Amino acid sequence: MTPLEIAISYLGVKESPRNSNNVIFNTWYYGKPVSGDYPWCVTFQQKIHNEAGVIQPVLGRTKAEGGTASCKELLSWYKKNAPWCIVTDPEPGDLVIFKMGHIGILKMKAGNVLTTIDGNTSMSNQSNGGEVMQRSRNTDEFPVNGYIRPSLYNKATGGDKSMDIVKGATSNEKRMVKAIQSAIGAIVDGEIGTQTVSDIACLVGADCFPLTLKIYNAPVIIANNLIPFEGKGGNLSGYSNVINGSFYSGNKPCSILVQDGIVRQKYACHAPYYNKPETVLYRLKNDTVGIKVVLNTDELPKNVQWAVGGLGLLDCYDTAGQGFTKLTYNGKTTDFSDVLRKTNHSMIGYKNNHFYMVYCENMTAAQVNAFAKKLKLQYAIMLDGGHVAGINGGESFAKINTKQAQYYMIQGVK
Repeated sequence: MTPLEIAISYLGVKESPRNSNNVIFNTWYYGKPVSGDYPWCVTFQQKIHNEAGVIQPVLGRTKAEGGTASCKELLSWYKKNAPWCIVTDPEPGDLVIFKMGHIGILKMKAGNVLTTIDGNTSMSNQSNGGEVMQRSRNTDEFPVNGYIRPSLYNKATGGDKSMDIVKGATSNEKRMVKAIQSAIGAIVDGEIGTQTVSDIACLVGADCFPLTLKIYNAPVIIANNLIPFEGKGGNLSGYSNVINGSFYSGNKPCSILVQDGIVRQKYACHAPYYNKPETVLYRLKNDTVGIKVVLNTDELPKNVQWAVGGLGLLDCYDTAGQGFTKLTYNGKTTDFSDVLRKTNHSMIGYKNNHFYMVYCENMTAAQVNAFAKKLKLQYAIMLDGGHVAGINGGESFAKINTKQAQYYMIQGVK
């Protein structure tokens, strides 16, 4: 379905209770139910484009605490990063940014009258009315700041390209496809696409790794092994098949890091002051791969070749238990749950004797965890990268924030 078709399917959805901004689009965007100052005309269009598989930029919060994504912020992002998506001849499916601070998706244009599908509107309140509605407005009365065509960004970045899907034509062919998927541990959906083929490549030991793919519209680098290393102030553009690691904390990474058997950071990010562990993905010198929740590297097995810490996913997903909540030390309380918010995140995982480096755009930590399950990963952690996450893979769609430098990088190798 197109974004416009999906938008139409939501007609009549209302926030509940009225004037609360508690609605499925905000819950999806922020990763939790919200109320108060969270207008949702932008989060509505973000969700419908996400459902349609159309790349959209991540929008943060306009206030330090509890703000919301804004129309102005969205338009500014496109003007700065994808000006070719700003159009003057709007077509059905384009986004309409009204000067009153409201957004809709265009259904029809007749002269100066625009018919749009809007989230968070009503007949009495144009831009914060609490319902998904079809509205018709004359641009003389309701002037427009700009029109955005998100699909142009997808085409320019390769976002609309992926492997052709193979489906069975007969009942026995369909049964065979699902049997193959079940046997290799892929999602049993009857469609052979990038995930199924990459799983097969891993299992048969194909000589093609490291490999950059788009799996469920996310940039993914699959490699035989990983090498974490200090970037020495450099950025991702100087290296191939890399993803960002963690923030700086003084002169060390925030999370546990072992590089070539040498401990670069001994303690979990919330261990020294708050006694909270983190989840560590590691590889031993005998090539054994494992995952463990620890406070420091002393709790890892002996003979670690490399180890990387972060927020545990899958069976190790425990945000509060690993310190991503409000924590108090010496009378000062800090809210670390902001790391979980909807932004860009980096994830590394393991399955089928291969490692996955995944750039997770516009996701909460809960959505990253759900994506790890969708990829059918055996182990996975989310890195402490936040909105400055970046990846530099072998395809144009996997070159994101390549000039961003963090404390360390992780490289996929043969």
